Amino acid sequence: MHEDPAMAPVLVANAGSSSLKIRIFGPKDETLFSGIAAEIGGRSRLVLGRAETTMPLSDHATALDALLDAATSGGVDARSIGAAAHRIVHGGPDLTASAELTPLVLARARDAATLAPLHNPPAIAVIAAVAR
Repeated sequence: MHEDPAMAPVLVANAGSSSLKIRIFGPKDETLFSGIAAEIGGRSRLVLGRAETTMPLSDHATALDALLDAATSGGVDARSIGAAAHRIVHGGPDLTASAELTPLVLARARDAATLAPLHNPPAIAVIAAVAR
């Protein structure tokens, strides 16, 4: 964690059915890191700018770890991230706007997984991985 929470980087993630896009923003909304894990569970690869690296990524949590390792290698200490955000495709009837992720909100997102079965489960997996 960053010593000054207002200056801590923010991780923004978007997990799809077989991909994960992340961006880490600095305190002035500047992009510190951006990366994509594509074809997760298949012929997976990391896309970092114009560079692509093929590597085994069995699931979204593994992909997140690989992207955060790449960020750290690029000079962004993943341990200094102070906040995270994730897009969830469908929150069901009760989650229709941005919300702080509480246990109740996460439970409702899990309940709505049948409404977006290809997208909500990977999103929830990434949220759980970020929380650890």
